[in-house]
Amino acid sequence: MNIHVHTADGIATICGDVIYDFNDQIINPFNEIHDAEPRTTGNHGTSKRAEKASIKKLLAGSRYLLPVHDRPAKIEGGMVVGRLHDQVPGPVVQSLPQRSWFPA
Repeated sequence: MNIHVHTADGIATICGDVIYDFNDQIINPFNEIHDAEPRTTGNHGTSKRAEKASIKKLLAGSRYLLPVHDRPAKIEGGMVVGRLHDQVPGPVVQSLPQRSWFPA
């Protein structure tokens, strides 16, 4: 279940359990062989394909993602570009560089 909150800076989505850990699932997906492919939680009631589709949909449609088990993240272009602490929208406490999927 997701809850979408419209803010002046874009949509903030409380995304429950589909994301447990941004680093292991999205930023540096653990044991994924495809670039930009999110990692599932392993605790799902649907297929892995459906869970990955849900994660991708959240990344594509939200400015901020707020999972229950991790700190919020700021999203740009379908990628995590920063982490927030106690306020959404709010100051970015950890910046993440854009990932270059295709070498120049």
